[in-house]
Amino acid sequence: MNKNEQKTISETAKKDFKSEDSNVFRTLLDFKGKVAKEVVFSASRKVMVELFTGAVSEKWFIEELMPMFSLLSSRRDGVKFLFSINLKIQSHNPLWIQCIVSNTKELINFAPGCDILIHSFSSLNHEQTETVAKVCYQNIFLNEVEGFRILIDKCLDSSNVSKDMAQLLIGLPWIDNKQHMSYLVRIIEVSKPKVVDIIFSIFSSNIEQLITDHLCVHVLCNIAISSSESTTEHLLVFIENHSFRMIESEPEWLLINEIITSATYAQKQRILSMFKNYILSSTAFPNHFDQLFTKLMISISSEERQLFFSSVSPRILSFKGFQIAKFSHHHLA
Repeated sequence: MNKNEQKTISETAKKDFKSEDSNVFRTLLDFKGKVAKEVVFSASRKVMVELFTGAVSEKWFIEELMPMFSLLSSRRDGVKFLFSINLKIQSHNPLWIQCIVSNTKELINFAPGCDILIHSFSSLNHEQTETVAKVCYQNIFLNEVEGFRILIDKCLDSSNVSKDMAQLLIGLPWIDNKQHMSYLVRIIEVSKPKVVDIIFSIFSSNIEQLITDHLCVHVLCNIAISSSESTTEHLLVFIENHSFRMIESEPEWLLINEIITSATYAQKQRILSMFKNYILSSTAFPNHFDQLFTKLMISISSEERQLFFSSVSPRILSFKGFQIAKFSHHHLA
């Protein structure tokens, strides 16, 4: 179909006049050789959906419809029609699947379009899955369509986030779109440590400013869980350089709470040293200190706890309103 023909069809489609022949179509075969002409009319599309069963013998209908896929995928009513047809197809049709993949950018603008992609996901090969995922990630901040989040989950469940895809993700303006950070958390949850390390670069150069934002801290906590030891080390060095602020402040302390879980033995010893300095220098503890301190104590051996409390006694006994005092009484008794 040349550009002039497509323009004529597009203009006709906008008017969506009733086909002069729509009352003569009694079977799907009546549309044979006329699908491209008739599909621009709403009345004809309605009849097509009613008559199409998806049987292998109706493959000719799909073949005539495919050249019109791009035009139909650009309009809401066209996408609703494609969704209805797609649901009825009973056998795998690689060319039809490729039409869906090639028009991902248009389909995701409409809820039925997202549903087409979701319904067809199990039929995609690896390359097609990567193509759909790339388009979805590129539009992750722009799309508020119902079903789009489910489609993102399908992409993540069906294909590992590659290093190349991670590079695409870190090029997106996440810091200016913090309301979408939940997508980034979901991506981190299913990614390998090396990929998470790449994603960490979104934050690594600006942690001091971002660490005060709850959404960013939530992402950093997930990075701490899923990244490699080198990234955990990077985060721990930052915490050590701002130890009092990190222990005292909300939401900063949540990152320490998560680091304790993933820290190596040597790293936990450094965290213990950090807490020792804080306890010996502080006159009061923040309300969340009990939770943070308890997490640290539970993560080490009883011998290490005994040694720790011995190093901060008797000062620690003066904090009677906190769990830390109960711990100390038990281990220093």
